Amino acid sequence: MRQMTRRYVVRSMASAAGIALLTACGAGSNTKTSTGKAPDATVATTASTNVPSGTLAAGAKLTVAATTTQIQDWIQNIGGDRVTLLGILKPNVDPHDYEPSVEDANNVSKANIVFLHGIGLDNFMTKTIKNANSKTPVVAVTEGLTPFKGDEAEPLGDPHVWFDPSLVKQMVRTIAGAMGKVDSANADFYQTNAQKYGTQLDQMDNQIAGIITQVPKDRRKLVTNHDAFRYFAARYDMTIVGAVIPSLSDTAEPSAKQINDLIATIKREQVQAIFAESSANPKVAEQVAKETGIQIVDNLYGDSLGAPGSGAETYIGMMLFDAKRIADALK
Repeated sequence: MRQMTRRYVVRSMASAAGIALLTACGAGSNTKTSTGKAPDATVATTASTNVPSGTLAAGAKLTVAATTTQIQDWIQNIGGDRVTLLGILKPNVDPHDYEPSVEDANNVSKANIVFLHGIGLDNFMTKTIKNANSKTPVVAVTEGLTPFKGDEAEPLGDPHVWFDPSLVKQMVRTIAGAMGKVDSANADFYQTNAQKYGTQLDQMDNQIAGIITQVPKDRRKLVTNHDAFRYFAARYDMTIVGAVIPSLSDTAEPSAKQINDLIATIKREQVQAIFAESSANPKVAEQVAKETGIQIVDNLYGDSLGAPGSGAETYIGMMLFDAKRIADALK
C-alpha cells in the first residue's frame, strides 16, 4: 500500500554530538566520498576488514540486523538458512523519513552484527544504536564506494547506489566478508553464496541492458518523482531530464518555479512519461503529468523493495520490474 502521508521537509543533519555517541560501536571508516566526507557522518561504523573474528556456539545461527530492504535481501542470498535476519525497514517504507521503533532497538541488541547502508541514508539509526548500548559491530555496506555528488538534502552523496548492479556486487562482497569474520565457521559458505549471487547479478544486468536497448536512444529520457535514478540512467545509457522533487530525498518540497521549469523542459524534450515510486505520494507528479499531457507510471520501486507477491520483493525482481515498466512507457 502506498504511503500517503509525507513529511515535506528537508531532513537536517544530526548534531556533532550524535557523531561521538556511536564510537563504542567501532572505529569510524576512513573511506572518502565525492563530497570529501566519510560515508556516514553520524553513524560510526567499523570497516568490514576490521570486524573482530568470532565463532558462534555450535548450532547457533548468525543473527543479523539490517536497515534497508535491499540489504536484507542480499543477506538472505548470502546467508541462507544459517542466518536469522532482523529487518529494520519493511517493504514500501521510505527510508528518507523513517522513525525507528523500540523493536528496532531490541533487534540491534540481539544481533551479532548490524548492517547499515551508509552515505547518510539511514542516519535515523544513530540514536537507536546508541540506546541499544551494544558492542555489536556496525558495518556500512557502501564502504569503499564513491557515490555521485549529493545535494542539500543528502550532502554525503547520492545514496541510491543499488541502481547500479556493479556497485551491488561490491556491497555483497563487503557483507559476505563481514559475516564471515563474525561467524568464521561459515565464512566459506558465505563467500560461495556471494559469488553465486554475483553471477545472478551479472545475468540480471545483461537482461536489463537488453530491455533498455529496445527503447530508441532519443526516447531514453527519465523524469522521476524524486532524483533517485541517476545510477540507473548512467548504467543503462539513459538521460535524466529532471525530477518533480528536485532532490535526492523525496521529503523535500518543490517550489512553483521548479514545477513550471520542469513542465517547460518536459515539453521541450518531448518526454514520454513521468515515473513515480510506489512508496511515494504521486500527487505533484500527477499534476505535472496532467499539465504536460503525458502518462504517469506510479508503481516503480525506488527506495524500497515491494511486498510479497508484488514481483519486486527481491532486489533482482525489483530491478527487472522497474526496467520493464520504464521501457514499456518510453518505447
